[in-house]
Amino acid sequence: MNPTFTRFAAIIKKALDRKGIDVRFFGVLGQHPFTEDSVLTGVSGWVYVTETVTGSVRQVLNRRVPNKVFTHVAVGYDPSQPGVLQVLYARDVFGDQDTSPAVPDHAQTHAYGGGDTDFVEAARIMPFLALPYSELTVQIFGGVFEKSDGSWNVLSNQTLDLSAYQPADGAIWALLQYDEDGAVSVVEGTDVGVPSLLTVANIPAATENPFAAIRLYEGQTEIQRNQNGINDFADPRFGCTVRGITDSFSIIDGDGVTLHNFEFVNGLLVAYDTDVIGS
Repeated sequence: MNPTFTRFAAIIKKALDRKGIDVRFFGVLGQHPFTEDSVLTGVSGWVYVTETVTGSVRQVLNRRVPNKVFTHVAVGYDPSQPGVLQVLYARDVFGDQDTSPAVPDHAQTHAYGGGDTDFVEAARIMPFLALPYSELTVQIFGGVFEKSDGSWNVLSNQTLDLSAYQPADGAIWALLQYDEDGAVSVVEGTDVGVPSLLTVANIPAATENPFAAIRLYEGQTEIQRNQNGINDFADPRFGCTVRGITDSFSIIDGDGVTLHNFEFVNGLLVAYDTDVIGS
């Protein structure tokens, strides 16, 4: 046997013995045709692995790496589970190792009722979100919205400097809103004498579509929204009433003929004049 190969094999064996594992083969997660859904076998925890050398497909246990197709892995036996052929670790073949190669899929852990439930807060929903940018400037993340005529428009990503609205004394809410052209405007709330007295009841009424209210007060050097209990934001995106609908409205065709009439009665949409087009 080639002496160089023998020394190399000894080094590899020594490294593996140090890990206390028995590598049987190398492979990639998934099987032909290697689509995203070609990894899971349908049995919880078990995946398909295609051997690198032979091309054979094996079903093995995977509790150690993400179930991402084409992930290069070592497969073998762990002394703690000597009878279970399983994925032992991810291999950094191309020098672009995933930042969390040893973390298996764990969505159920973060789901409601899991051991580490990840409750989704409003600040993580990006469309129409406002976040601190620098000093008294906020970052606005845009989105697509429907106009009153049924067409669509876009609120663009942008920053907005609110320093001009900072009161010299006291505190206010600056309500951010956008119109049907996607233009952002600010509605200033009433100044309260002491910042600690500012509550959501002091947020001014919107004239367009509101998406954020920012607390501004005397001596403020930056707008904050963090996990340390400092939050200068109120987020009305998920609590707004529908705008642009009056107590009653009609559907009219292209010739100006009224097809149907509607009105809101105790919060319910009711149709009347049904004799126009039938019930």
